[in-house]
Amino acid sequence: MRAKLEVSDILAVIGLGILSYGAWLVYQPAAFILAGALIIMAAIGMARR
Repeated sequence: MRAKLEVSDILAVIGLGILSYGAWLVYQPAAFILAGALIIMAAIGMARR
C-alpha cells in the first residue's frame, strides 16, 4: 500500500522544520526537544487513524 502525499502534509513538514529552526535560534537543545515531541505527537496521531 502506498502512502498518499498531499500538499497539506508537505506544508506541515515545512512548518515543523521552520518551528524547530526557530527554537534552535533561541536555544539549541530546545530544537531537539521540540522536534522529538512533534514526532511523538505525529506517531500517536497516525496510530489513531
